[in-house]
Amino acid sequence: MQNIYKKTTLTKIAIITSVLFAPIHSWANQQTLSVSTQQAKSQGISQFKSNQEYQQGDIVQNGNWVYKSDDTVTANTFIPGAGNPWEKYQDLVQWQNTKTYYGGNKVLMNGHAYQSAWWSKNQDPTDPKNQNTATPTPGPWTDLGPWHNLTNQERAAIKPYNPGYTYHKSDYVKGNKDIYTATQEIHGIGPLQKSPWEDVIIWNNISSNVHNQSTQWPSHTFSPYVDMLQNPPSLSSQNEIGVNHFTMAFVIAKQNQCLPSWGGQQSLNLYNYDNLNRLRDNNGDAMLSIGGANGLPLANVCEDVTQLTKNYTNLVQNLYLNALDFDIEGAALNDKKAADRRSQALYNAQQEWKVDRPVSIWITLPVAPQGLTAQGEYQIQSLINHHVKFSGINLMTMDYGTNTMNIGDCKPTRTKRDPNDPNSSWVYADNQFKAQGDCGVVALKNTEQFLYSEFQKHNEYKFIPEDQVWSMLGTTPMIGVNDAGQEILYPKGAQTIADDAKQHHLGIVSMWSLNRDISRADGETSDQGDSINTGLPSDQPNNLPQKYIFAKILNGSMKAD
Repeated sequence: MQNIYKKTTLTKIAIITSVLFAPIHSWANQQTLSVSTQQAKSQGISQFKSNQEYQQGDIVQNGNWVYKSDDTVTANTFIPGAGNPWEKYQDLVQWQNTKTYYGGNKVLMNGHAYQSAWWSKNQDPTDPKNQNTATPTPGPWTDLGPWHNLTNQERAAIKPYNPGYTYHKSDYVKGNKDIYTATQEIHGIGPLQKSPWEDVIIWNNISSNVHNQSTQWPSHTFSPYVDMLQNPPSLSSQNEIGVNHFTMAFVIAKQNQCLPSWGGQQSLNLYNYDNLNRLRDNNGDAMLSIGGANGLPLANVCEDVTQLTKNYTNLVQNLYLNALDFDIEGAALNDKKAADRRSQALYNAQQEWKVDRPVSIWITLPVAPQGLTAQGEYQIQSLINHHVKFSGINLMTMDYGTNTMNIGDCKPTRTKRDPNDPNSSWVYADNQFKAQGDCGVVALKNTEQFLYSEFQKHNEYKFIPEDQVWSMLGTTPMIGVNDAGQEILYPKGAQTIADDAKQHHLGIVSMWSLNRDISRADGETSDQGDSINTGLPSDQPNNLPQKYIFAKILNGSMKAD
């Protein structure tokens, strides 16, 4: 999760994003591949073999994804997910330390080609610590090997593609007016041919592996976010901390396709749902969150409302969902057309769900103490204008930015740990340990006023009394050290949030995330939080790890009804 109100430079935000998400994806790919293979085998889906011929309609697993052929596939030709093995040739430009590079960008440096896996700036590709082989944290750059840009004489000597030839990696051919280079050994594939493999989801396989939970989603509950790809804690942990409702994060579009996936990293078909099944067998449930800070929500990719509607209904029907959360932030928040597509698709889907099963709809948005941004307000107005029956707004009460926090009692006091070091971490005064929680309380109050005011403009919502509007609000703080490291939610601040939630009967209290609800490791001295702990030290003897401190506090005032 990431709040757009952060008053930091673009460079700082991008650096934070690269640190938080790139290692996660690397870890997820390594850990989920064996699970994907096991799940494919259990569903009768065979692994792709390049030396085998496939017929139209054949279904295979390759990596973390499932593919279906729409034509005959000759052996040693197209690989599922790889697209056409010919790559359009382009001269590479020398790497520049002042330029920003994004995932997929290629540069030339010291006679070698390098490709960036994610955002980077001023990270020399030739430096081993900036390469993907670096440990313990991989860098953004991959060394693709020796490279030189073609001369005019070399270009003129390149011949047109010949279907009778076998081409080897790095061979060149001409196709129409462009030059293409082979990324592997190729025989029988022209540079302009389309791959016959397409990504698919076999929905029946999912529904047959997921347990049903027909109980309606509670109107007041604590439902912490769980990152389903990063070593998720057992959802049966309700036995340990008294929690029996969770929010599964995140389903997003796969690589800009109108296809749901787990974090853009794994097919819905190949995920192991044993965790969810155990939870439901113990009378618990989980809400599915679509969106998040990384990747794009389905509505921002699916331009066809009918297809988007079908995705929503398939998710609900085959995962037996009783609640959906739409986490809209970053670039996705600014797309008004996507907001209207989402609203129309949800309205369409609700016409089916009201017959089969009621589905709670929550919209999770970034917020400042002043309230929602104009973009956030538009998301809610779009839902209202499209007559969507939504359960409420869940606020990301986190990452406000120092310029937005000086409102009312929301005034954190802090000093540098080392006044002589401008890069030193911040230390908060003892009497301000609950400042981050105070900011969340102020944000909720201002958002409640906006929502009640909006309802008064529409006849179908005018009947909702103000005290009920409070129950249509939720709060999701980031526990411990927030993304930018300038803001920290301490246990005292969490107690402030829990007390306010109890007073106003909020519909949902959550947190980012249950995975992170553990004190920092022994020997760590940094106050910078990360994806696997809160960044806060343990107060136990010998610095023994403390788990679920925040979950116990927040759940204490918000038990499922």
